[in-house]
Amino acid sequence: MITDKQRQRDYEYEADYQSKSRYTTEQWTNILNSGQLDENNISLLKQIYSSFNHAATLLQLSFESNRTQEDLLSQLNAAGQLLGEANSMNPEVDYEGNEYWWYLFFWGKNTDAKTLELKMHPELTEAIGALYPELEEAYYAFMSDVERSLQIRYSQEDAVWIAAAVLLYEKYYCNPGINSDDILLMQYEVQTRSQKVYGQDVNANTITQICNADERGHRFNYLRDIYKYYRVSFPGEFEGERERPDPEEVDYNAYIYSILGYMKLTKLTDFIEHEYAHLVDESYVELTNANGFVRMAAYLSRQGGTVFSPDDTSDKAISLRADGEDAAETFHKISEAILKEYPNFIYASKADWYLPESGVIAGILQDSLYIPSYAGHNAFIGIRTVLDEDKLNIEVSLNLPCVSDEEVMLDIHDKCNMLTLMTAAPFQVTLVPAEASDLAPFGDKIKASVLYHYDDFKTMSEEDIVGLFSTSLEIFASYYTDICQNYYPAIENSEDITASASSEDPLAAALGSKLTYRPASDVPGPQVIYKEGGTPASTDFITKAIQGYGTTSSSDEKTYENESTQGISSDISSDHEDEVSSFVNKAALEADDDEVPARKTGNYSTGTASVTGAGTNRITDNRNSNASASSTSSGSSTGAGIPIAASVSITPESVWPYPDNAIASTHPDRKDQSFRLYPKNTLIKGPVKTGKFHQAIMTAVGIIEGKDSNMMNIEPVPDVLEHYQQYVDEGRILHISYPDINSDGYDGFIERKCGPFTEDGIFKKFANQCADGRYVIMMEEVDLNWMHLFRETAVLLRENRREGTSSETAVTLPLSKEKFRLPSNLYIVATCDSIVCEDTITGAIDHDFFIRPVSPESEILHGMRIEGISLQRLMTTLNMRLSYFLGADYQLGEGFFLQSPDKDSFISLCRIFREQLIPLLEKWFDGDIERIRYVLGDNGKSRPDTIFFQEIPFRDGLFKGDIPDSFDKERRIYRCNEEAFYNPKSYIDIYE
Repeated sequence: MITDKQRQRDYEYEADYQSKSRYTTEQWTNILNSGQLDENNISLLKQIYSSFNHAATLLQLSFESNRTQEDLLSQLNAAGQLLGEANSMNPEVDYEGNEYWWYLFFWGKNTDAKTLELKMHPELTEAIGALYPELEEAYYAFMSDVERSLQIRYSQEDAVWIAAAVLLYEKYYCNPGINSDDILLMQYEVQTRSQKVYGQDVNANTITQICNADERGHRFNYLRDIYKYYRVSFPGEFEGERERPDPEEVDYNAYIYSILGYMKLTKLTDFIEHEYAHLVDESYVELTNANGFVRMAAYLSRQGGTVFSPDDTSDKAISLRADGEDAAETFHKISEAILKEYPNFIYASKADWYLPESGVIAGILQDSLYIPSYAGHNAFIGIRTVLDEDKLNIEVSLNLPCVSDEEVMLDIHDKCNMLTLMTAAPFQVTLVPAEASDLAPFGDKIKASVLYHYDDFKTMSEEDIVGLFSTSLEIFASYYTDICQNYYPAIENSEDITASASSEDPLAAALGSKLTYRPASDVPGPQVIYKEGGTPASTDFITKAIQGYGTTSSSDEKTYENESTQGISSDISSDHEDEVSSFVNKAALEADDDEVPARKTGNYSTGTASVTGAGTNRITDNRNSNASASSTSSGSSTGAGIPIAASVSITPESVWPYPDNAIASTHPDRKDQSFRLYPKNTLIKGPVKTGKFHQAIMTAVGIIEGKDSNMMNIEPVPDVLEHYQQYVDEGRILHISYPDINSDGYDGFIERKCGPFTEDGIFKKFANQCADGRYVIMMEEVDLNWMHLFRETAVLLRENRREGTSSETAVTLPLSKEKFRLPSNLYIVATCDSIVCEDTITGAIDHDFFIRPVSPESEILHGMRIEGISLQRLMTTLNMRLSYFLGADYQLGEGFFLQSPDKDSFISLCRIFREQLIPLLEKWFDGDIERIRYVLGDNGKSRPDTIFFQEIPFRDGLFKGDIPDSFDKERRIYRCNEEAFYNPKSYIDIYE
């Protein structure tokens, strides 16, 4: 029976049901019993009857039955037509003129989800309830639970999680095949839905701050911020800490509204743990036979030790052989990965699934790797399976046979212990007897090993599992090479190997008197082994230098030293010096050419700066020498307050801020002409983000410390950056970026009027403070005519017009009427974009400046790949095409591709292309999209989803009325295809 509450719900439904109902309850009962409706139609009516308020949308029905909305509506229309025509009724007509018959069963209305909601007539619901009482009982129990759930009051934070989870659920199931980028949510979506859950307005700060795990000061790890979009945290992302509402505080059996129908919160959590985690968690893999390591574990644990005959041709034997070969092939993937990168290693022994000598299936698989030169010493790297009931653990180990010299053994043991100190992996170093599977199963050995447990990697992808083991294997490979080089002499030919193997104690005989003992502290660390197709050893170092640019501290350097020793020798061999040096030169590429190291700032003061104090030479060998130089000024600041390097006041009692071994100036006189390692004026020009600023820093520090460019190239980059910052703080280097110029523009560069007074400009003030040593003015990204900047003082830039030269020149400044000279110990280092260089700068200063061009170096990106995209090939191809169209000055520097990733390296690359490179290309090509498409390779792409610019052809009807003949109907309109930027194929197709 229909309850009063149900009647009220029906009455409140937005329809005039009394005029729409065509049959009474008795008539519906007869129709349902007469067989006029088949079982499929009865089943569909039951489904709608069981929905909330006996109403369901076509979207909900489609989701629950896995059928299209059109198919469902067609079925209901056919059933209604059968009834209507039998009773001489006419169909209804919608606004578009389409006839429909479903009105005999339902009222209908369109919803916000752009789908039709069908509300069953009360007479039909009463008939169904009478005919199927168990269905009616289940319906009212469901409605009671929903009504109870609607009375629950959630906190704002929990409402945000529930709303976001429901939205993700809806997006996932309404858009089959959706990817992890398209499932992201906008803030207003979450806020609007959470307000419905919460029942009141939800503060935006709750979403953007309190529930945002990527925001400092958050209290809940409910959401992740993906470039101002949001997603729900997947299970285990924060080790279960506040990833979802607390089950003790929230009833997960409660129902929540969704456009796909009311659902329990438990259904949401199940979706988050499986379908959603599979979509967004890159490490998520269902534990199925799709993973070769899972199959291998099952095979070895169940079939290991089983008697097997190679002559058996039964189905069971064929299946065992196939599964065994699959297990062995999967296991060898670990060894093959290391052999591919380190080809100087080979197999010493290779595991097989079948043991012919015993006639059984292997229960343990082991691969042994070694370098042939050290084969006679039986040292090897081992990869072995370790069964623990039905679990398959895998051990990676470095096995080093013992020698007779105790001190040597202690040194080897100390080196192996460094594995634990230098890595986070749980390495163990033990002295154990040789095992039967070793190359020489006698004596004792030092074994450094790490055990990877099955539970830790069983849900990972095969690729990630192999990568996990490769990390340890690379470390072992480095230590194996280093220890063998220093303690086990190489054996050049097989005769030596045979002789060694035949001796009673091969290691003692081989080492004996040939072994020269060296303490562990004197032995170099692991050296870089040739790694085919890999990146240079300095890649991580370059990245760290970029990310920490201008903020290097001694503690940071120590941290890096500890990290860098994994696989990199602290005493780099001569074979690698040239390679590393070439990359160190680029190690501090600017992430942004506008980035400027932090410096102390001060304010201009009215008056002319005067230098006091004699200033004593500071020489490296004479550490008792002190320097005194101070710059003083009088008056008060009345200008805008131009930030420049702070005035320096160093007294004999001051503490020299640099290390004792820092090179200090040996040229105290402003007029000294003896320093010739660098020209007085240097302009470094090149395309955007090509490391110009890094070159300028190296030059500036080299000038002050008296080191030529070759010496600077081998200096550790953190030291160079630290020294540069110290010189800026001391006032030896003045860094000028044009935002530092005051509100008067460039007119105040030398001098400016400030009321009745004359104020020294930034250039004059610094030039007047030059005393002992050398000084550098660093001018970043000059983009205006040089003569306009220096005005009448430009003539002083020439080397033969400086103080102390035969043609020393003084210029009378127009404002202060002072005589101004430019000291010989003042150097100018400037950077400039090559695009603006020719028109505005070079022509004015080519006689006064040495111009050093800097070109893009794609070699820096060698071996770097993101989602299969070769950054080196991508950069090279783009630059060749840009050079063809615009010239060599219009190229992309490697800094575009070495920028610090936000959270995901591929997303970072996508944002660089969409937000930096595309606008830059549109500017360079003056909006000529056709040529941009040639640069990006769009003209040769056939797949729509790999085209950055979609072509929209001219269509008839675009303009009203007659179209003049002058209209170009062949003209094309282009728009950006946003989806292409998040498709790796779009970038690969640029160069392939």
